[in-house]
Amino acid sequence: MHFEPVLLRSDVFSASDKAGIAGLVRSGEARKSYNDDRHSRYIKRFNELNAYAEKLVPVAKEIFGDKTLKPTYSVFLSYGAGSHLTMHKDFNACVYTIDYCVASNIDWPLTFGDPRSPSLYHIPPQRALAFMGGEDLHGRDLLEGPDDALVENIMFHFCPADHWYFTEGPDYIKVLAERGEVPIY
Repeated sequence: MHFEPVLLRSDVFSASDKAGIAGLVRSGEARKSYNDDRHSRYIKRFNELNAYAEKLVPVAKEIFGDKTLKPTYSVFLSYGAGSHLTMHKDFNACVYTIDYCVASNIDWPLTFGDPRSPSLYHIPPQRALAFMGGEDLHGRDLLEGPDDALVENIMFHFCPADHWYFTEGPDYIKVLAERGEVPIY
């Protein structure tokens, strides 16, 4: 594994930040929302998540050892019974990721490495896991459980200051996709 995932301290967000995040994701104020039928999950984008990503920058710089890193984008993901995440490496502007579990009523670990001998990482509610998804193969098995099974996460993504996201702009991903350098989803 390129980077050993790190479960962050429970105080990575203050109690008021945790309440603010929970209130935000429950609101209907998303900038964009859609179903990802491929993985049986619901996705929301909120501009307000940028402020929470900024609060994570000092922790992210320390954990990942990159003093230049800056936030790129964040996304809220809601999973239920039948959800899964195919083993993959990230390709967008997400060199470094802090995966924050907003809420969960079931344990559903994130799997890293070779599927034949995986490493499992559990993210308890209101805790976060730091990892490098562009370097390390990761995913989640089929979420089996009761019909009301629920896992809600926010993926806070960061990149070094010299990453294309900052030098070319966020829409440069389209150019990379047209060149066949990243997958098109």
